[in-house]
Amino acid sequence: MKFTTPCFVRVEDMDKRKELTEWLKGIGYHVCSCSLFDGWNTLHCRGIDRLKIAYEAHGICDYDEETRYSIGQFKAENAENRNPSYDCGENIELFKALAAMNDENDREQWFIAEEAMAWVNQGLYAPIGSFEKCLLEHRVGIPARKATVEEIIEHFKKREK
Repeated sequence: MKFTTPCFVRVEDMDKRKELTEWLKGIGYHVCSCSLFDGWNTLHCRGIDRLKIAYEAHGICDYDEETRYSIGQFKAENAENRNPSYDCGENIELFKALAAMNDENDREQWFIAEEAMAWVNQGLYAPIGSFEKCLLEHRVGIPARKATVEEIIEHFKKREK
């Protein structure tokens, strides 16, 4: 699996973090045990070139006095151009949308409708430009394209309001 969007999210609740790591495993990430360390409240997904493992999720501490290691090093605006990551804050759904992005399947990815569609018998209407999340391995239905990182971020900003 080739995931395309490095990102991180802050999840202080251990149960929610564990649930999220299980979700990450389910879509194809290798999840390091540091993801569940006490006090390491940030989950970071990224590509890595190590033997058979291509994509990993790690826990990151807020700040380590001894090593000066902190989440700030991973933010897109602070990281070197080769490893920028998107900061999802505490928005788990935004994190899932970005972490799931890949070019091999459609599962858990967001799409934007390219045509309007109505299901009169169900009282549903999807206008051009509406967002939908695919729960299948390969998407079927109304003509749509995968949303870009920027479109997904904007979509989730609107949902927060």
